[in-house]
Amino acid sequence: MMARAIRGGINADFLLADAWFGTKPMLRSAEELSLTAIVRMKKSKLKYRITSHKNGNEVIQDLDLKALYKQAV
Repeated sequence: MMARAIRGGINADFLLADAWFGTKPMLRSAEELSLTAIVRMKKSKLKYRITSHKNGNEVIQDLDLKALYKQAV
C-alpha cells in the first residue's frame, strides 16, 4: 500500500496509522521505504527494538509496549 502510494507520486516522510496497522511487517515496510512510522501499537507481549543515537553512539533497546510508551512520552 505504501509503495503503491509512493509510485503514484505521493511523497511522504511519515506514516501515521492506528492500531490495526501496528504490526511488525507494517513497521518493517515503512522502514524499508525510509518512512518514520507514527503508529498506535497493538497490546501484546511483543518486544520492540528501537535504535537511537546518544553522544555519537548507536543504542539498541528491546522494549515492551509500556516501556516504549514511557520512553516516548
